[in-house]
Amino acid sequence: MKFILLFLLTAIGPAYLTAQSVADDEVAIRTVIERETQAYLDRNATRQANCWAAHTDLSQRITLDNAHLVAANGDQASLRRGLETYFRQLTEPDRATFVNQQYRVRIRGEAAFVTFIQVLQPANQPAEHSQQTRYLEREQGQWKIVHSGVMYYEPKPEQARANR
Repeated sequence: MKFILLFLLTAIGPAYLTAQSVADDEVAIRTVIERETQAYLDRNATRQANCWAAHTDLSQRITLDNAHLVAANGDQASLRRGLETYFRQLTEPDRATFVNQQYRVRIRGEAAFVTFIQVLQPANQPAEHSQQTRYLEREQGQWKIVHSGVMYYEPKPEQARANR
């Protein structure tokens, strides 16, 4: 009996720990993604940049619903400077709310690829829908964003209902 119990603990224990650590990583990844969006809405360049990795090869690609592409590459300091410049043009934080849905997270070692739908609800305006991707890497034990991709789109009526 002791042998069977010991076998089960050694065989199942690591699988449970692995499943639990993956679940913990997924929560941490979702948290950093949502923290980065909220920092953007709050117009807090430092808090937003802190969600990004501290290396020199960061990238963003944003396709607006008019097919205009906004692309940026650089390091965390450049990202923060660009945000600070942009945020100075805005008078106050954006009071929009957002919901991220349909997360798909693929973790491989110290890297993760994530897709999700974001529904942003500005005050007194129609909701904005975007399909988003993130590539993250673990940096000193914390998940940090390396790449962000955003494609805004106008959902079909059945998609808009499903995304509520």
